[in-house]
Amino acid sequence: MLIKNVLFDLNNVIENYKAYKTKIPKIIHRVLKDSGFHIDPNIQEKVNKEYNFLSGLLESTYIQHYPFFWEVLIKNVYNKKLDINQIRKIYSNYVQQYASEIEMYNDTKGILKYLKQRYRLGIIANGDSERIRKFLQKKQILKYFDTIVTSGNTPYSKPDRQLFNLALYGLKANPVNSIMVGDRLDSDVFGANRVGIWSVRIQRSRDRNQNPIYTLEDPELKVPDYTINKLTDLKTLTILSQETVLRQAVLLSGGKGTRMGKCTENTQKCAIKYKNIPIICRPVQAILNNDIKNLCFITFFKKSDIYKLIKKGIAYNAKTQIFDTGEKTTGDALYHIKDFLDDWFIYCHGDIIFDSVLLTQAIKRFYKNGCKKPVVCITKNPIAPTHPVIDLQNDIIRVVRGEKVHQLGKKQFYSIGLSILSKKIFFITSREKSSELMTEEYLSGMKKNSIELLEYNERWLHFCTEDDLYQRDINSETAKE
Repeated sequence: MLIKNVLFDLNNVIENYKAYKTKIPKIIHRVLKDSGFHIDPNIQEKVNKEYNFLSGLLESTYIQHYPFFWEVLIKNVYNKKLDINQIRKIYSNYVQQYASEIEMYNDTKGILKYLKQRYRLGIIANGDSERIRKFLQKKQILKYFDTIVTSGNTPYSKPDRQLFNLALYGLKANPVNSIMVGDRLDSDVFGANRVGIWSVRIQRSRDRNQNPIYTLEDPELKVPDYTINKLTDLKTLTILSQETVLRQAVLLSGGKGTRMGKCTENTQKCAIKYKNIPIICRPVQAILNNDIKNLCFITFFKKSDIYKLIKKGIAYNAKTQIFDTGEKTTGDALYHIKDFLDDWFIYCHGDIIFDSVLLTQAIKRFYKNGCKKPVVCITKNPIAPTHPVIDLQNDIIRVVRGEKVHQLGKKQFYSIGLSILSKKIFFITSREKSSELMTEEYLSGMKKNSIELLEYNERWLHFCTEDDLYQRDINSETAKE
């Protein structure tokens, strides 16, 4: 099966926080009284004003979930400064009250029991770890979860991709094999999508008319892959019963790299080191990160360099095959190994570096279309003169290269060199026509609606000349995220 892991948010997904909100003032008063503080109508009014002020100031109705709130509240209302042990004791008292008072949605335990028999489960939540674990224990559902990642125990909070990556690490999981169930577009859906996890937004009946505020970049990343109204709807999602179709990737690694000058005199182009790592290692890692474990390398020029890298383990824990085709073009090379190809496979140039999430997005598009359409990653940004240009001016796709490029209209895109293809296209085209064709040229003449074109204009690298080795890495601008 494709999906192996199901991740959950907590608020308004498993716990009914909307019902709990009405109880918050009384619970705060009770915690203060149980902690030895005097409570009367005047004090209650002061406490309520302080809570409302802090909630508005921080734009959060969850502030009582954090120890700092109790420290500030008692200091401002009672003019008393607490030490760390006193704060922790009062907060623990609140956590006990919270776990007892907050309700769990009725559809939770049944669906967790059902899913646990089939998938690994996890929690990704913003908040204090003590509070979250106390809730899970109190409701007797802690046993269902294989990993629990909270912002209170890490330097990160949703939608930071690192919080999601930590959950995946805890499950030894890949994004494309995981789904995230949450109610918020700005943290759950956005965070999952930017990592490549399948996103499922739950809209309980009372929330369906919410108008979300879009404040983050790239609105497309806030669009959930699926929307449900209750947790039991997860059983109806087709993605949870989807068989794995994509298992193979083909990496082109035989070019001479003549435009790279002296760099390729003694080294295969894809084996040249960029940031002290052979270039081809990066696309290989991106492919492995997407749970593709059958790798085919097509090589020719200085093929011994590719053999050595594979022997050193660049495709660790994967099945590898090496084909020495000796062909001049990528299309011709693929044509000659078509009998060894799966029905669907990932096609990737060995001299490009891209975020593995790009490949995840392509894979998700492929499965969403019922595993029936090729997916071709394209960009508006000019690349190398050797890369084919795809003309989308008309309903019929036209792919050209070389001198014919200047004849194209405004709707032209460049192939990145990363696609999901069907081997059928190499059987449809005759041998005579295929000679000297680039891979993308096999798509010429197909209807535009028969192919999924994934436009990608974020940072990625292609190594064509020696100067390209001095480009800044794709991660240099996102390292702080």
